[in-house]
Amino acid sequence: MSCMVMNPEPLAALANAVETRLNCDYSYWGFEAPDSLYRELDDCKTSCTYFAEAIYKKLYALNIRAYNGRYSGHEEPTSEETPIIDGRKYIVHRRPEYREHGFAVRAWHYHLAKLLDFWLYQTLEDTTRNDPLRLAMVEFQRALYTFIVTNSTEYVAVQWGGLPQPAAEESREEMKPDAGLQQVHDRKAMGNAGYRLFRLLQKGYAALRRRK
Repeated sequence: MSCMVMNPEPLAALANAVETRLNCDYSYWGFEAPDSLYRELDDCKTSCTYFAEAIYKKLYALNIRAYNGRYSGHEEPTSEETPIIDGRKYIVHRRPEYREHGFAVRAWHYHLAKLLDFWLYQTLEDTTRNDPLRLAMVEFQRALYTFIVTNSTEYVAVQWGGLPQPAAEESREEMKPDAGLQQVHDRKAMGNAGYRLFRLLQKGYAALRRRK
């Protein structure tokens, strides 16, 4: 397994999403951030407000520790000093959208999930895999995954506690005979017809011989 340092721009987008989630209540996004994430990012807030720039620095530092641990015997350690960018420009999350009895799942939820997946993969090294911040981000990932699944139209359409109903096309397919078996039946039918024709020709030929 290789380890990479996440580019500053997508990492900033991830930090902005985490900031928004921590600063909003449950009803804003439809799922909670875990208590562990509030605790691990407690030093990223002033008064009661969390700030993305500080979150960005902590996420970057953990990624660098994972990278340095992975290649400790091969490369010079990479500095944990965070690249300076205008992180406010990089946003993937959007305001929530609602549907009847719940929230709507949109493309940005999947994009955020991919950013989380990437960062968690790059920090899955011996030196950082059990870091409290990483474990808190794993809980955040699970909350997002659960939201995506339980609010998807496919999940909502499934009957609660019931078995799936066969689709009309599946029912028609079940009624069709097996293609291979049908070919066998067709060959048998053609063979029988050919044999009967052959017998009729034999009888006709014999009748002609008798007339001669």
